[in-house]
Amino acid sequence: MYLTSFYDAKRPSYFEVIPIDTMVPSLRHALHYISGLIVQRNFNFAPLLTHFEELFSLLHGAIEWHYLRHYQATFSERFYGLKRVDVHHPTKKALSRSHILSSLFFVVGIPYCRHKGKQIYDSLKSRPIDSLSTTELQFKKYWPYLIRLHDLVHFIYLFFYLCNRHAMHHSPFLHLQSLQLQRLEYKDMLLQMKHLWSTRIRRLYFLNSHRFFSLFTPLLKGVFLLQDVSRKVLIFAAFLFTLFEWWYSTEHLRVARKTIMVPKSAPSRPTTLKSSRLPSNLKLCPICKQERTNPTLLSSSGYVFCFKCITHYVKTHSKCPLTDRYSHIDHLRRIFDE
Repeated sequence: MYLTSFYDAKRPSYFEVIPIDTMVPSLRHALHYISGLIVQRNFNFAPLLTHFEELFSLLHGAIEWHYLRHYQATFSERFYGLKRVDVHHPTKKALSRSHILSSLFFVVGIPYCRHKGKQIYDSLKSRPIDSLSTTELQFKKYWPYLIRLHDLVHFIYLFFYLCNRHAMHHSPFLHLQSLQLQRLEYKDMLLQMKHLWSTRIRRLYFLNSHRFFSLFTPLLKGVFLLQDVSRKVLIFAAFLFTLFEWWYSTEHLRVARKTIMVPKSAPSRPTTLKSSRLPSNLKLCPICKQERTNPTLLSSSGYVFCFKCITHYVKTHSKCPLTDRYSHIDHLRRIFDE
């Protein structure tokens, strides 16, 4: 069992490659948690949570693009002192454009598709089978098997990387790209920093050589500073958000319940003009004004609608049609009556 890279100084050990795959998901979880706290306190930021996957993927893609271009590694790989090397041309000092684009697809695109697929799968699980189309039924049936196959292939690669000291890839995605991970050497760091600073000097010289573009020089310097501190800031933010999550967790509140003063409840929200237009017959749906079919409760506001009516409205507007409270598809609860 080759838990360390005793036989190859450049080959990362098993314990070095494992944290690479968990760092970004931890950052994503922390940012999603803090976004939820922001939305709970101000519903005007509801789109931040509704489009979280898209916003996080854009931020993640921009960071990974920068690190792949200048450091020959992803953000997490650079953090652990590793780099990506072309198997067929190991002496190349930079990744090719095709390798950068394919790395972005596997590092950013695949996780985005997985999270969006899980959201779709969860929404389909809450809907009755008779309301699903053929495509949706097939997706609901085969999605779990696709995820299990993905995880199984990754487990097999990790297992062989652990047991075989000659294995070059701990991930099937790296194998498909003909890339492998190696430890950074001191000369690699010097070359990367030299390339980075030469690129920055060229860009600053270009701006300063034009009177109009020279106005953007302070902005470019700010971008450079942000790039330099991004790694430390992101790691510190992840630690801080995790600390907040623990502080507000149920376990912590249960332990400190006797020492926490329970605040007075906030005054009830006044009835809006929309909620005053409720049908007099309580069996009618407030949206279609017809007798409710498959009654469904919207837990964010407490009102009951037709399943199809409220599902379509929440997916389109992300709010309650009567109170304008932020609502998500997960807030729907089926009511089973005779």
